Amino acid sequence: MNPNLGMNIAGYINGEFGIGEGVRANIRAAEAAGIPFAINNFTRSPPTARKTPPIKILAKIIPIP
Repeated sequence: MNPNLGMNIAGYINGEFGIGEGVRANIRAAEAAGIPFAINNFTRSPPTARKTPPIKILAKIIPIP
């Protein structure tokens, strides 16, 4: 392993939702493997409601039979 290499971990570190736990799992994995890392914590809240459901947006881009 090259000691000059590491990884950047970015996400909602304190988020109480699935993607927050995913980021924390990456941190635990890097620690367990001894991989150096830097954390970039997102502080803005993720969008929780959309005016247009994602499937309708995709339907405009990709024709779904």
